[in-house]
Amino acid sequence: MERSPILDQPAQIPLPFTIVSAILDCVEQPLLIADGEGRLCAVNRQGKRYLKSHGLNASRGANLFQDVFKVSPKTVLEQMRNGEHELSLPLADAGGNVARARIRLITEVGWIAVALGPAMETGPAEDAGIDQTLDDLLKEREVT
Repeated sequence: MERSPILDQPAQIPLPFTIVSAILDCVEQPLLIADGEGRLCAVNRQGKRYLKSHGLNASRGANLFQDVFKVSPKTVLEQMRNGEHELSLPLADAGGNVARARIRLITEVGWIAVALGPAMETGPAEDAGIDQTLDDLLKEREVT
């Protein structure tokens, strides 16, 4: 059975920015899209909430590197241009909780896509192992 050539190629229809913005809003986690200098180009609804919780506003010129990551753009961009497809940076959210930023370079336009989420959590098996180790240390301390 032959495949349709239409299915093998992506649609060549330019999308208005309002449609792209609506699509980004469908994603539940905060997304930030910035140019190579860190100027925010697109932010979904959850991303706007994240920025607002940090006293930042995308429409007032918040910068991804200076205001969100608090690192030099050179640091991030050099790693990405040297072959790193995805970077993960630790962040603190408004409540002081540890969060994580997954950063990807959109090479076609030189922009950066960032997905914000909670830091990697330990699983129940790891927690049980840590609890067991703590119990062993406490018992050993009681013996001595």
